[in-house]
Amino acid sequence: MRQAELETYRLHAGLGSYRRRVVEAKRTAVEAIAIPGLWACCVSGGKDSTVLAHLCHATGWRGPLFHFRHEETPQENTALCHVLAKQLELELHTVAVPGAFDVYARAGRFFIHPDTPEERAAVNWMLAAYKQAAADASEQLGYVGQFWGLRALESRPRAITLARKGALYQTLDRVTWTSCPLRHWSGRDVWAYLLAHDLPWLSSYDSAIDRERARSEITWLAAEGIWRYGQGQALRRERPAEWARLLRMFPELSRWG
Repeated sequence: MRQAELETYRLHAGLGSYRRRVVEAKRTAVEAIAIPGLWACCVSGGKDSTVLAHLCHATGWRGPLFHFRHEETPQENTALCHVLAKQLELELHTVAVPGAFDVYARAGRFFIHPDTPEERAAVNWMLAAYKQAAADASEQLGYVGQFWGLRALESRPRAITLARKGALYQTLDRVTWTSCPLRHWSGRDVWAYLLAHDLPWLSSYDSAIDRERARSEITWLAAEGIWRYGQGQALRRERPAEWARLLRMFPELSRWG
């Protein structure tokens, strides 16, 4: 990380607004774990879930970490989850779930939006199987809720969801609770916290044009705008070997990179 960035985030960590968001997030986590039962924290290896796990740990939470891994999950993400679990002395459970590559295998082609009946069927299968795998993991360990690192500033859909449901909620298709302590955080808050607590982060962030907005993984089945405005170009620039491998798998990607 460049010296100017380091100084920016260190100064940000001293702001009252940042400290208030940390206090609010911890209060949200405490409110969640007051619900009797075991709480799990979902970690992807990305910056947000890394901060989330550390922040919840700082409130006294000692539940397990859950890493939902699909075929396209970068190896570095999974490795960082193991590093974080060791650092916080927490159990880590890796759960295999279907993802976009399984969808493409079923459909026989790469796509962004499911437009045909076959594509829609493949996506619906993946979503149902993912939820079932998560539900099975929940039942196996018996946890009542999960912490997620969702932030309203990440996207408009997430902002709408968090505004409607709040930081602690249940949904009709899931019996467990969901808590999102970081819902009001900015990317700058996240990096200030990472540095303040000497937490690990993915090397891909250091090559990103904007580390505050960079995602930890490629969003394959995403809005077309994500691809149109540079997701493929960023992957080709930052991880050329990975881009070449994916291009051999999905030649259609060439139009996006």
